[in-house]
Amino acid sequence: MSIERSPISIMLKTNNNLSAIDEEFATVTLKNVSSEAISLSSQLNFGVLSMLDIDVRNADGQRISQSFYFESISSPFAESKPVIQLNPCQTVSFSLSLLSGVSSDALTDGAYTCVVIFKADAILSKSNEIKFAINKHKVANGK
Repeated sequence: MSIERSPISIMLKTNNNLSAIDEEFATVTLKNVSSEAISLSSQLNFGVLSMLDIDVRNADGQRISQSFYFESISSPFAESKPVIQLNPCQTVSFSLSLLSGVSSDALTDGAYTCVVIFKADAILSKSNEIKFAINKHKVANGK
């Protein structure tokens, strides 16, 4: 399935009142844009999060985040269970830490971009790109 014809759209937005390192800095919204209900199951402990690839890039365009981070830290031995059910036009939103799969060594002061890719079964969708900045001095001083 191509991203252009995906039955799920994904929107990424940030809360500019929070720091990029805050767990609730970003919100992901998934929307069923098809005419049929979509039900997805997963055996991974992070459910929907394990279906997300949070692609963070530095100012040079180099990817600094681990691909499908939540999938990589989940155990694949659990029993599969429903994690999302979306009726046509229905949306679901949740907070997301954009830096979960980024090593602190990779973070420097500067500008970053992020897109989130949703991949489950034959569904593939890519979010809009957001931009944010990191200032480690402000973070260290709690500002």
